[in-house]
Amino acid sequence: MRRMDKNYVAVIGASLLLSACGGGDSADTVNNATPPTPPIATTLVGASFFKTDPATPAYSPVGDFDIDSFALLNRQRRLLGMPEVVRNSVISSAAAAHSSYQVTNLAPGHYEDATKPGFTGVSPQDRVTAAQYKTNYVGEVLVYWTGDYRQTTAPAQLLFDAPFHRLGILTSGTNAGSGYASGTGKPAAHAWTWDIVDYKEALAARQALVYPYPTQTNAPYSWINNETPNPLASRPDLSGVTVGYPITMQIRSGDTLDVATFTITDSRGTNVACEKLDHNNSTETRANFTLCTPYASLKGNETYTGAVNGAINATRFSLGWQFSTTANQAAINSYDSRDTAYPPVVVPDPDGPYLKHLD
Repeated sequence: MRRMDKNYVAVIGASLLLSACGGGDSADTVNNATPPTPPIATTLVGASFFKTDPATPAYSPVGDFDIDSFALLNRQRRLLGMPEVVRNSVISSAAAAHSSYQVTNLAPGHYEDATKPGFTGVSPQDRVTAAQYKTNYVGEVLVYWTGDYRQTTAPAQLLFDAPFHRLGILTSGTNAGSGYASGTGKPAAHAWTWDIVDYKEALAARQALVYPYPTQTNAPYSWINNETPNPLASRPDLSGVTVGYPITMQIRSGDTLDVATFTITDSRGTNVACEKLDHNNSTETRANFTLCTPYASLKGNETYTGAVNGAINATRFSLGWQFSTTANQAAINSYDSRDTAYPPVVVPDPDGPYLKHLD
């Protein structure tokens, strides 16, 4: 995926091959001996954390892919202190039309071909403009898959877990729309598209939004690395493999985050090996964003410390925080697909071919 300017940040959710092995409930990933030490207060030097809302209630699905996935993304935004987006019918119509285009043409991605049925605009920005909606910003995330998911919140959860997509979801937009479509093949193709518009900055200067957030007590500990762009691109052997849950940090758009060190340590002070990315070593990473993805699953029922040191707009900062992982991730991963037999295929995209995992 190529980098976009601040008025159009498009990120794509690869269709995902998920199976029961995606949970980390094997004996070697769960610390059953003792409960985790409760996360302690943060350390702040030259910066602060964005205020979260841990009391945000869990979302109860109603059984509709579009309604439930949109609501879950709003719930995650509220949990992390971001304002909930207001659903807009015009943007939703544009998103639904793009989902329909994808399943009709079996063509996942952000871009449409004017020669194919259901065309409404080449890019997300084109489609919103064609819908006669005036805005200063358009961002898009989407999931395309085949087979069935057990939960109607699956598309949203998959996108939020993927670190580059998490950034797109937590952008400072104020309105959004979404749409779901399914095809008739066997297995049937499905697509869910979420578009966020109307940028209005929510973060103050030198505020950082991190996930897992400070003092979180139920953080996931593993993730299947199947995102495009790949946060572990230096390790092709880890594509499609269960790795540790990605830890992310973002600051306000337009500011520059230069990271000297990004570390994760467990309750014994043991360092967790992870791949640190920021704009200095990754062409896919925006200047206000950094992430560290552990090469191996974290442990369940464990307390971890995240620490980031570097500079924001050339002024030094240091932030540290603690979170603890859930004891059993089986419930978190219960959105896995029932049908995992369909093989991966290569799907062309204007940004270059990449593996689409269709199940």
